Amino acid sequence: MDAHQRKQASERILSDPIFNEAWDALKEEIMVNWVNSNDTDIETRERLWLSLKYLNRLKSHFENIVTTGKMEQRL
Repeated sequence: MDAHQRKQASERILSDPIFNEAWDALKEEIMVNWVNSNDTDIETRERLWLSLKYLNRLKSHFENIVTTGKMEQRL
């Protein structure tokens, strides 16, 4: 795949409504669980916070791979 084809394909994937809905649904699920967690349940709240951080890192890493075709950074 040449650079122009890769650019077009990555733009198509990253702007796809289903792709974005899936990431948004995952984020929303984590946030709802966090909001509904007990204030004293520190372990669960911490796990959910980390899940949100990892989700954002994973999405960024995925977008980088799709755009560049390279796995330049480690998760």
